[in-house]
Amino acid sequence: MSGGYADDRDEGDVIIYTGQGGRDPNTGLQIDGQLLTRGNKQLAKHFNEGNPIRVSRGSQLGPPHGPAAGYRYDGLYRIDDFWHVQGRDGFLVYRFRLVKIHPNEKVVVSTAPTANSLPSVPVGTQEPKRLWSIRSG
Repeated sequence: MSGGYADDRDEGDVIIYTGQGGRDPNTGLQIDGQLLTRGNKQLAKHFNEGNPIRVSRGSQLGPPHGPAAGYRYDGLYRIDDFWHVQGRDGFLVYRFRLVKIHPNEKVVVSTAPTANSLPSVPVGTQEPKRLWSIRSG
């Protein structure tokens, strides 16, 4: 999270993260819709498999959730949902709802055998294969 997309929302323990793509490399403005490729495809895969992701925040966010300077690792989040909608700038964007995994929560780890393909589980399933583990610390 570094304030790169107009549609991002950071509420601390819940983040609505805008996927990648469709931005002009010179101006940073959204000039095209996003596709389910690259980072968006990987986030969708992590959602389907139930894998947690790591979140870092940049100082560009400012208070109350961004660090005073540089970047800060803010822990593990689960992807609670994702969708493809028209963004603020009029183009289709992927939105990912990230929810913080607190230290006492069980962490979901994928049991998927392949690293580069989307699993056969349909998007949005409530019953993905999961392996539960407990993190002590």
